[in-house]
Amino acid sequence: VLMAYITNQQAREDRLAANPDAFLVTGLVDLDEMLTEIAPGLLHVVAARPSVGKTIYMEGIAETNARRGHKVAFYHLELSHQQMLDRRMARHSGIDVGRLKRGYSGGEIVEAFDKIAVWQRNVTMIHCPGWSAERITTDATRLHAKGQADLVIVDYLQKLAMSTTSAWNLSALYGLQAETLKTMAESLGIPVVLGSQVSRAFKGRADERPHMEDIRNSGEIVEKAN
Repeated sequence: VLMAYITNQQAREDRLAANPDAFLVTGLVDLDEMLTEIAPGLLHVVAARPSVGKTIYMEGIAETNARRGHKVAFYHLELSHQQMLDRRMARHSGIDVGRLKRGYSGGEIVEAFDKIAVWQRNVTMIHCPGWSAERITTDATRLHAKGQADLVIVDYLQKLAMSTTSAWNLSALYGLQAETLKTMAESLGIPVVLGSQVSRAFKGRADERPHMEDIRNSGEIVEKAN
């Protein structure tokens, strides 16, 4: 057992020596120092209050790892494909999203596009309103088989369609969706990053900071998340 562990450690060291960008990371230095990597085979839940940046954080994860040479499948159930493209262009060009929506096409757009083109082929954006976790799993498995999914990002849990009409309570149904995505992560050996809303219970606390139990319909989700 000891020799097997040492052999595995040497393989890890060799992998990083050959490719310093082998780990999947968040791109936030302090957070990556704590996590080391976005580990494969695990379900990573990103939970936060509404409108504080869950989606842009996950977009940042996608772009960071695309620049590092990894293939990312990003399933967005709420924002349209055009909205996602406008947000990306705004980040990299410095042009306000409002101006982009009005058709602005100045030189900054061309300059930003040239920079984005270096890595954007590594990100597959799938606008999938109404999809269930099972449908995402099927599609992500297809992309992984084609070498196009080292990382799967799903934005976000509460927008997933329920695949059963049974009398289960809502918490159990969301837990089933999370379990489906976790099983995919384990079977494919890749990480899955899943966005989730939190309930408004945190507003009753003095510091108004969300806790894990505030993840909306959290009972099952907290159990599934790694």
